[in-house]
Order: sequence, then structure tokens, then C-alpha cells
Amino acid sequence: MADKPTKSTKTPRTPKQCERADRILGAARRAFAENPFHEVLVDDVAREAGVGKGTIYRYFPDKESLYFAVIFDGIAGLQQRIRSSITAEGDIETRIRALVEAYISFFRQNRFFFRLMNIEDSKVGGEGRPNRRRWGEERARLIDAVVEVLEQGREGGALQIQHPRTDAQILLGMVRALLRHNQEGLTTGQMADEIARIYCRGTCRS
Repeated sequence: MADKPTKSTKTPRTPKQCERADRILGAARRAFAENPFHEVLVDDVAREAGVGKGTIYRYFPDKESLYFAVIFDGIAGLQQRIRSSITAEGDIETRIRALVEAYISFFRQNRFFFRLMNIEDSKVGGEGRPNRRRWGEERARLIDAVVEVLEQGREGGALQIQHPRTDAQILLGMVRALLRHNQEGLTTGQMADEIARIYCRGTCRS
């Protein structure tokens, strides 16, 4: 039988409610990190969180909402890390390196979220649904942060770019490719160095 909510949801307000919601989210995070969406049962999340199944539905109306709550919690953490990194001082290569290192370090510390992001990015359709629509909006904010750095580099004469959002996607594509295929076992710092160098200076000898 499919999971169905039994009560209307509510926003945690008291410290006890917030703590309970955090426990539910933590249990869901572990469940979705280890299993495909269709194999995760709300009963198992409830058991892991130490609450009743009905308690979960007091905070999350269905399994999809719980799943996206995990994703939105992760993307909020990533956005915070990125926003902190773009205040770095120095030349444009130094600033891009700081941005790239923030991405890599976050995903290395939250590998499950990297996997969930790849899953969501690979899906086609469903953009009209609230969670999918919000996912697109949150992803756009991540691109906006990268665009901000690149446009500052262009305005300062350090970068020659015509399509900032495309260039931002290219830069993040380099990050994701190296996270997937780090065959030489580079450290986070080494990966950031290589990506920033190649993006800013290329590989051809001048």
C-alpha cells in the first residue's frame, strides 16, 4: 500500500518540535542516501527517527515532500557555503578557485547530496509540480552565484566571456566531472587548483 498522509502538516515552532523535525530529516537523509526513492519506506524512516509514522506526516505530507525536504536542506547548505566563498579577495583566478573549492569540499562532505542532485538533474518533465519548480529555482540561485563572480571578472577585464550563464554551467560541469572521475586521487585543494587554472588560463602554451 502506498504511503499516505493522515494529518495536515505543520511548521515546527517549539524547540521540541524543531528537534523532532530535525531527527526525522536526519533519518530521511540517511535512508535516501542508501536507497533509491521507491525503496524507502516512511515506516523505516519513522523507526530510525524514533517517532510514529503519523508524526512524520504531521511535518511532511507525503514521501516525496520528505525527499525534497532533504534535498532543499542540502541545497541551502551548499548555497550558504558558496555565498561565503564569493567574498574571497584576490584576483579572479583566486576567487574562482575559492568558489570551486567550496563546491568540492561540500560535495565531498555530503556525497549523498551529490548523488541526489545528479538524479534530480537527470529527470525530464514535472516542472509544473511545486517541488520540481522549487528545485529549478534553487538550482538557478546556485548558477546566479557563479555568474556573479564571472561577471565581476569580465567587468574587471580579467575574463573574456560572452555568455556568463553558459560559462557558469561549464565551470560547474568541470567540478562535477572531476568529482565523478578523480582517477589520480587529487585532494580537494589540488582539484580546485586544476579547475581554476584550466578555466582561467587553459592548457595551451602562449
